[in-house]
Amino acid sequence: MKVSLIKNTKGFSQFILLKILMIFMTCYFVLIISVGLLSVKANIRKICFEETYSVQSEILKNTRQLFNLNKISTALRVSIKATKAAIAVNLAAFNFPAIPPLQQQLQTLEIAQTNLDTSQKIIITKNEMMMKANQLNMYKKISDKVNLEQQRWSFLFELFLNYIPKINFQYPIKPDLEGGVGPNYEWEINAEQKLTLVHFWHFNYMTNNYFQTLFKVQDQFQLTCGFKPNLKGELWDLQIITDKF
Repeated sequence: MKVSLIKNTKGFSQFILLKILMIFMTCYFVLIISVGLLSVKANIRKICFEETYSVQSEILKNTRQLFNLNKISTALRVSIKATKAAIAVNLAAFNFPAIPPLQQQLQTLEIAQTNLDTSQKIIITKNEMMMKANQLNMYKKISDKVNLEQQRWSFLFELFLNYIPKINFQYPIKPDLEGGVGPNYEWEINAEQKLTLVHFWHFNYMTNNYFQTLFKVQDQFQLTCGFKPNLKGELWDLQIITDKF
């Protein structure tokens, strides 16, 4: 009777010990997975914010340069109108000797206006190309980082990602009403919303085939990062957009 009781007690103790060990191992692996996912999130967030801020800052800097050319644009417009008026006055007064120098001056001003127009379009094209390239560059950099993290944590879980541009990025500038060659440029209506750049990432993860024999973890998470410009006043800045990090 005593022998049977001792065996039962020993068996029960081993059962409890096994249960405690299983709970400990489960907690340990859940902790490791959590650490791995936090590492992935932190690294992706860092890349996303750094790259997005860099592009947005460069676009605002270039736009400031574009708007600073408005003074030259206005001065050329005024000079061209004045020169054309002077030619008309001299023609009406039959003062023909004065006309050739004025025509030469007008030609010089119009060439300057054409050069200004080229400089403006270079800035605009540069910004538009940066905006288009940003999404591709961002996807590549984060995909490369996820691949590195996947290799790092492949002994434990697998990670899959899907990138979705959450907001359609646009360059919201337009020429003023007068238009023409080398015009003044200004912000469009709702420029802040159109210039907002947001990246949206959808991740699925699951324990790898080996650990699924012990316990199965399968879930998903979403990451959003970006910047919205504040264009009020003379000092433009960027405001962080984040969700579910």
